[in-house]
Amino acid sequence: MTFKSDALSLEIALHTMTRPSRAIKRTAIPLSGYVYQNFVGLGFLCDWLDDPELFDWVQFEADQDEIPQGLDDLVAQRNDGTFVLRQVKFTVDAYNVGNALTWDWLLDHKPRGRSLLQKWCDALFGIGTERVHTAALITNRIPSREFEKAIDVPSSRVKLDSVGAAIRDEILQQLGGNQRAEVFFKRFEFQHSYQGAEALERTIIDRFIPRHTDHAGWLALFREAIDWAVLRDSPPPDGRISIDLVRGTIDVRRPRPIEQSFRVPDGYLPPDEEFAADFLGNLDKAEAVVLWGSPGQGKSTFLSYVCRELAKRGLPFIRHHYFLDLGDRSDRFTLTSVAGSLIAQMDAQHLAHVRGLRDGAENLRAWIESCANGYRSEGKRFTVVIDGLDHVWRENERNKQPLDSLFGALLPVPDNVTLVVGTQKISEDQLRTSPLPPRRWTSRRWHGHGRRAASSPASR
Repeated sequence: MTFKSDALSLEIALHTMTRPSRAIKRTAIPLSGYVYQNFVGLGFLCDWLDDPELFDWVQFEADQDEIPQGLDDLVAQRNDGTFVLRQVKFTVDAYNVGNALTWDWLLDHKPRGRSLLQKWCDALFGIGTERVHTAALITNRIPSREFEKAIDVPSSRVKLDSVGAAIRDEILQQLGGNQRAEVFFKRFEFQHSYQGAEALERTIIDRFIPRHTDHAGWLALFREAIDWAVLRDSPPPDGRISIDLVRGTIDVRRPRPIEQSFRVPDGYLPPDEEFAADFLGNLDKAEAVVLWGSPGQGKSTFLSYVCRELAKRGLPFIRHHYFLDLGDRSDRFTLTSVAGSLIAQMDAQHLAHVRGLRDGAENLRAWIESCANGYRSEGKRFTVVIDGLDHVWRENERNKQPLDSLFGALLPVPDNVTLVVGTQKISEDQLRTSPLPPRRWTSRRWHGHGRRAASSPASR
């Protein structure tokens, strides 16, 4: 069923005659839509930088099962666990009457397909209305008079009782009845008449520069956002953008963090609770602990679980995984990158103890010592987790120079620091000779799922 849209206002007609002509190639229209969507997403990130407590994480083009298709362009989780959902629709010529925001456009569908309204409604109920803080369409389309009459301006929501009878009947038929439609329109916003691509780009740049970064930082963020929108699970491990990652990307003067969130499955518990408790307890007294075992046994997952437990207990730590997943393209081997990421973590999470320190890989040990000394006064031990040493040997063509460089800064282990190392069983010649006596190391063998882990004599 279709409906004839009203003509747009005289204001739009006048703007159509006077607007500058910068035609987008027909074949490039889909690309222009994705670029526009990224600009909207970058505005999201700027909101977050303005108010760091706004979100826990943000995701571009969410593709997890938790977020149904239809409301997955921009997704953010708030601190209370609810979601903010945005679907972006861009038209290259918003002032063309044929591209107006109309009921025809929203309700149109193929014989066996769903309309836009149906997709958004199904997605909203698929997530659970109680889990959604706000859901909205963001578009540069301009509403027809007929559609505009149904919009409550302060809330940007449709007033269903203001919709004409014929259109209302079609809406109820598509959305599955009056009750379902009422709930949808009370939750869903229509944020129309957004800026066009060029104007939006200028606005976003002006918001970032100079308040949050400089031009180089903006370009770095713009480039990273393309990967976040296009590549699966980007940034790794699950495609969720953290505010520390945004800060590190836009601040070209500071070390940039590398994603370190090796994913711990929901509900994960270590296969041997006694081993896990003993391992965690040992971190409060040992200078160095080596966790070793066969590949694929879950060592990295367990070490991420250990970091999660440390965080729950309010105990300070930093971490580096030499391997995260096969889709990760970041530099995880060079000392500059590894030290920069560790320093960025200390700067973001332990700032009170590192103020005034100079950046640079050559200063990594000074940063760690400063954290360790600061936390000593709080009665806490500082933990440094380095995981996946065997990946360096294997993937760097049997050249262990990156390990030599990092452990040159970590050893001897500073006072009030526990160094945790995760690796496969490797030979002595693959590692730099430790300046610590072997008796001061604790080695734990990891047998993985369903098997009991046993201690072995300390060796390295």
